[in-house]
Amino acid sequence: DLHSFPTRRSSDLEPATDSYQLALISWLASRALTALCVYHSRVCDALLDQQIFSGAGNIIKNEVLYRIRLHPETLIKNIPSRKMTEIIKEARNYSFDFLKWKKHWLAHTKKVCQRCDLPLIKNISAKQNAGAFFVKNAR
Repeated sequence: DLHSFPTRRSSDLEPATDSYQLALISWLASRALTALCVYHSRVCDALLDQQIFSGAGNIIKNEVLYRIRLHPETLIKNIPSRKMTEIIKEARNYSFDFLKWKKHWLAHTKKVCQRCDLPLIKNISAKQNAGAFFVKNAR
């Protein structure tokens, strides 16, 4: 359920971080879900869209998609609603993690997948000019 996010006090946040905007308590998951449902592109582009995920960048995009096991080039229209909710929850969760500890990445800049020991492929998106890290057989 999108309304069951754990609450955090604004005093828990570090205002000087890049992901501060995404982690704000006023960020509404239902708005993000509505925006995603009408998005006509790839999930990697949606996660970088500042109108949906304000403050999210390439690292957050890569780590969220890795955590939920979703290929970055998956079209939004092909993602089940349960997975869409997972994208939103993990984007928020990872933002808080990112505030606490930077550079404990699972996928971003890594060469090998920690789950399956297969090579992580870096693909540069022409639209966003940003790298996406994924395992070739990721779905």
